[in-house]
Amino acid sequence: MKLLLPLLLFVSSSLAFAQKKEVILKVKFSPNTEYTTTMKTSSKSVVNFEGSKEQIAKIKANGVTLPLVVEGHSNMLSTTTTGALQADQSFPAIIQYQKVDAQQINNGKETVTESPITGLIAKGKYTAESKFQVDTLISGKINDAFKKAFKATLESAQQSPYPSKPLQIGEKFEHKVPMSIPVTGSQPVKLLITTIYTLKEMRAATAIFDIAQTVQLDMSIDQTNLKASGSGKGVSEFDTKNNFTTKYIVNLDMNLTMHANGLTITTQVNSISDQQVAIKSL
Repeated sequence: MKLLLPLLLFVSSSLAFAQKKEVILKVKFSPNTEYTTTMKTSSKSVVNFEGSKEQIAKIKANGVTLPLVVEGHSNMLSTTTTGALQADQSFPAIIQYQKVDAQQINNGKETVTESPITGLIAKGKYTAESKFQVDTLISGKINDAFKKAFKATLESAQQSPYPSKPLQIGEKFEHKVPMSIPVTGSQPVKLLITTIYTLKEMRAATAIFDIAQTVQLDMSIDQTNLKASGSGKGVSEFDTKNNFTTKYIVNLDMNLTMHANGLTITTQVNSISDQQVAIKSL
């Protein structure tokens, strides 16, 4: 009996520990809460051209130094404030974009641009399913067409990457997202980014994931003049108490090759994305 009791206690504690290591992740906003989001993105692209001497000379005659090196940095600071829960389980929300800007350095020449979204206020509500419905967009910098497009973006940009089933430490799942890269004088490059999340550990109320990404061409459309590949690594953290992703950092490398008008254009891109969310109950 003396040996049995410690054994039972050990088994019970082990089962309790194992149960805590299984978690269901569902992103949702809560009433009477403030979410402050900081997003920073930096990138460096090295672009080179291969072709006849005449073609390369023509490119350089336009003032282009080869290889063309472009660095970019963007910043966004926004705050989402939610109100009291209503009878239909919805609650009002206000999104304020305090700062949205971008810096670009093109072969040493720097330009800084403030986005017209800076200062914009979006008023609406979150439904019981945590879908944002926009009632009003307030800004003196954007026209009605931009407002319509931005409203559609806000109402559709709430897709959760997490599976509906419980996850245990060591389990993986993948999430695929299309990406479009604009190309001057040509159709945009359509890519598919696959992100594999691995639940690394549970630390108090935080689920910590390792991230591995791969990049490939979107094969659903004809892009025979293009080649693309890439890979990246990062980390993500999910706050299980507040049901929200509070950290997402990824370092991604991509290689693109395009054949057009007798030229071969190669692009090497490194990008670092860093998103942090601070959550406060009101």
